[in-house]
Amino acid sequence: MQDTTTAFHHNPSARQSRLGSGDYAAFRDTQNEQFVDAETVAAFLSIRRAEVLKLTRERKIRGYAYKGRLRHVYRYRLSEVSEDFASFAYQPKGTIAAAAPVSQRRNSNG
Repeated sequence: MQDTTTAFHHNPSARQSRLGSGDYAAFRDTQNEQFVDAETVAAFLSIRRAEVLKLTRERKIRGYAYKGRLRHVYRYRLSEVSEDFASFAYQPKGTIAAAAPVSQRRNSNG
């Protein structure tokens, strides 16, 4: 019986099926995506730039830091920001109950 790891490396069809999987396609698409600055992310999320930087420091959204002259400068991938923001953003659990009719409110107040 042949070892599966050896079969993968020596069998081109096995390698090709792995490269065509959804995980690899998502990885490849992310690698080709351009990096954007905090101002672009702020416009994308409709929030202030300062809030984007705060969320990055709190590790709520992914940012790639590199050293600037005075402080870190962050770059982002919008697909990752979208995933991260959706994972912690407020999700309402239900709907608000209907208000009581005016006649009931008048009677209950006295």
